[in-house]
Amino acid sequence: KANTSGDQNYTSNESVWNLTVGKRTTGILLDLSPGSPITYETLTTAVCQVNNSEVTTNLYRNGSLVNVENDTSVQLGAGYWEYVCNASETGNYTAASNQTFYQVDKYQKTVTLHINGSEADLQTTYPYSVNVTAWSDRGSVSLEMNSSSIENPFEAVLTAGFTYNFTAYSSG
Repeated sequence: KANTSGDQNYTSNESVWNLTVGKRTTGILLDLSPGSPITYETLTTAVCQVNNSEVTTNLYRNGSLVNVENDTSVQLGAGYWEYVCNASETGNYTAASNQTFYQVDKYQKTVTLHINGSEADLQTTYPYSVNVTAWSDRGSVSLEMNSSSIENPFEAVLTAGFTYNFTAYSSG
């Protein structure tokens, strides 16, 4: 407010101006790395941050508060995950929110079955020693011959006139 008082040569006058200070828009970042989709066992890092130090952020995953995981590598189970980064309004900054969905695919285990060192059917004549071995890149492996459990590895001379089916199963 500015004013002047009058005198013999001047009239009195007053000027009033208002100054309005608006809230600054909060810039918000929600970044998940590596990018989606990933495979189970791959670590994920979620970063929730804003462009000022006055606003507090909250990181949610599927509706649960996970602030302790902000900018920390975690292993997620297979499935779809919703991430939300929220920033509360303050006296000087607006509220802000960012959301994304993240996909974690199941790990595709590999099971390998060898009959006499080969990954293929085998035809032979009696007497012939057969070695069957199975392994996996994850978990343990069980081995069956004609739907009955056998040792892994398996070695024997098998009776002629039959077809033997070997199957390997991975668990864990």
